[in-house]
Amino acid sequence: MNTRSLIQAALILASLPLVACSSGDDDTNGTGGTGGTGGTGGGGTQASPWAGHTYTLTTTKFDWTEPHGLGKDIENVMPVFLFQMTTTNGKDMTAKIGTAPKLVDEMGNPTAGALMQDPCTPSVEVPVSGGAYPDSVIGPTTMDLPLLNKGADPAPTDDVHVTAKVTNLQFTNVLPGAATMEDTKEYSLKATMDIKDIAPLFTALGNPPTTEAVCGELEKQGSPCQVCPGTGTMTCLSARADFLTAVDAPGMSVATVDLNSRPATCKNTY
Repeated sequence: MNTRSLIQAALILASLPLVACSSGDDDTNGTGGTGGTGGTGGGGTQASPWAGHTYTLTTTKFDWTEPHGLGKDIENVMPVFLFQMTTTNGKDMTAKIGTAPKLVDEMGNPTAGALMQDPCTPSVEVPVSGGAYPDSVIGPTTMDLPLLNKGADPAPTDDVHVTAKVTNLQFTNVLPGAATMEDTKEYSLKATMDIKDIAPLFTALGNPPTTEAVCGELEKQGSPCQVCPGTGTMTCLSARADFLTAVDAPGMSVATVDLNSRPATCKNTY
């Protein structure tokens, strides 16, 4: 077995001040945040140690393994994912997913701090499966995901904001558990997006960028656009990040957000 990557370990350590500054851990289920040997994510006989907790998942530009060469571009628009874990009948587990704007330094690297849920991201509730603790699979699901590419000008008028429908969104073994991982075990985030939705974010490829320009750049990088599920158009991008671990966020919860009742400020700007 090998330990998690040094990069991801450093990110987890950087998140510790967030945990320390929050209110006390909600341990009403009596099992603790990551300890114990609770039941499975979807059908065990005991309550999972994840139950009653909210976790945050932050990516970095180093985590993105697909598509090749575009990790920095993907990371520039990626939020922090929030997972509020609940159970029914003491065993069947659901993750209520929201997002929060990522806190970054002047170099664009994630930093610790108090996260606030993004009211523009519609929340979704997704069953958790995957076998015995600490294994878990959240999804696949579909989610309307607001994505923001901040412009060079500090004024928000230079920002590009789109809401993209993300399909095949799946989180595998990202919930905290064992301290080490097996070589064959997967710790990943996977997602598929239609370039038609997200092309405006690639501001380096035009003003505004076109679907054709983005797909052309992907092909140059060796990751051409793929067939979109359900539509058959060759305009989709699949992304994957590896070696990810969510961290406990005591005192945080995920509010229900509906696509049609979001604030009026949640609109595309480009």
